[in-house]
Amino acid sequence: MPDERRRPIFTQRLRSALPWAFAEGVLSACVTFLTTFVTARLIPPEQFGLATIAIAIPALVQAAIMNGPILAVVRSRNSHTSVTDSMFWAILFLGIAGSAICVALAWLAAAIYDEPMLFGLISLQGLTCLSAALAGIPSAILIRKMRTRLLATLTGIAKLSTFAVTAILAVARLDAWAIVIGSVAGTFVWVLVLWAFQPRWPKVQYHAEDAWPSIRLGWLIGVEGLLGTLTVRSTLLIFGHFHGIAALGQLNFALRLVDEIGFVLSTTLSRTAFPLFSAIHRRGEILAAGYLRALEPLAAVLAPVLLGLASVSHDLIPIVFGEKWRPAVPAIWVLCFVWTARTSVMLASSAMTAIGDQRPSIIAGAVTVILSIGTLVLTANFGPIVGLSVFVTPLIFVVPFYLRACSINLGTSIRSQLSTLATPILSALAMAATVAFARLSIFPSIDARAAIAIDVPAGVAIYAAILLTIDRPLILRAISLIKGSPIVIR
Repeated sequence: MPDERRRPIFTQRLRSALPWAFAEGVLSACVTFLTTFVTARLIPPEQFGLATIAIAIPALVQAAIMNGPILAVVRSRNSHTSVTDSMFWAILFLGIAGSAICVALAWLAAAIYDEPMLFGLISLQGLTCLSAALAGIPSAILIRKMRTRLLATLTGIAKLSTFAVTAILAVARLDAWAIVIGSVAGTFVWVLVLWAFQPRWPKVQYHAEDAWPSIRLGWLIGVEGLLGTLTVRSTLLIFGHFHGIAALGQLNFALRLVDEIGFVLSTTLSRTAFPLFSAIHRRGEILAAGYLRALEPLAAVLAPVLLGLASVSHDLIPIVFGEKWRPAVPAIWVLCFVWTARTSVMLASSAMTAIGDQRPSIIAGAVTVILSIGTLVLTANFGPIVGLSVFVTPLIFVVPFYLRACSINLGTSIRSQLSTLATPILSALAMAATVAFARLSIFPSIDARAAIAIDVPAGVAIYAAILLTIDRPLILRAISLIKGSPIVIR
């Protein structure tokens, strides 16, 4: 089809995909928040820490052997049924192997942490390798076709199932088991609803010449994902080893809270951006303009939410989740600022993968793993607060590195990237600083609930006033993004 005829179809797909991808992200964040709220109110930090370890190890196994081949199906030029059928059986074999590996690692983790319960928790969570394998091909096909409306609906069903099971079992005081059983139940519901909407079942056929190119490509792509997962999950595992299970529970609580906020938009755009960037690259077009147009509204929405959370978390966390989670507040401060800084390179990985150059992402991921583990080891004797620097140290390398990589590979100068982000991030910093100063200096003794009731609307008003004064069109572009207007079409 001629390029001029393909462009309207492509634009229409994007218009349809974005609002549903955003709706999926919002629903996912809301359900995750409810799950975190229930589990945080009912489960002690020590049990939260055990569940963190149980979830981290199978996640590492999935990232190591499975996630890359699934992503390769999204990117592949050939979507013939012989290819997808062959890939289904290959990935299913990897999923079964992954579950078996988790059982072996469960025994090792139980011995290292001296927690016999970990064997059962990790072995059960290891079933998510099997469920991920069963869901891999149908989800990849839907992502490839940008069927975000259906994906949003099915994701909502799976997330609500996870919440329902987890909440019921948490009320029954099953503690860490509630989180793990809820997680496993949600993934198998995801499998069932995905296959319920598939037009065909995979045939029992395997052609190595169809599967192996995608598998090899997937493992190359998967190196980047593995490094990203390794950074987060290994950080949690090592942090728990040095600082104890309770401190790990506090840290994971902060991660669940802050990361989900960041993932609402970053995952929404990444899921949509990757197939779209790939399609644009296949058409021989330049990604620079679309990349910057996607980055600016992302920062305009994400930065004020994160920095606003940081400014009110000291009052908010004990009120909403309970006094036992107050020690997590410093971790929330750090993570909010880290996520804000990462906004500058949040879509870089999708763009690099789309153009077929994973080298910058792999280098950045490898250095991040080394810096993270090194920071944890060096700060092991200084307490968990100092240990939080593990999230800050990699930024010193990663952000400048990605800015330069995007400049070279995408044609977006470092100056243009920074100028695109300057207005939303500096405006959000000004808002957060004003709210924090007012709380500490003008209303230091006010009741925490009254402070929240004042600070939140005041922060929204301050941020809106700043943008209306210096860059009113940015507000319209952020709203346009949420409504589904094109962001990557030149």
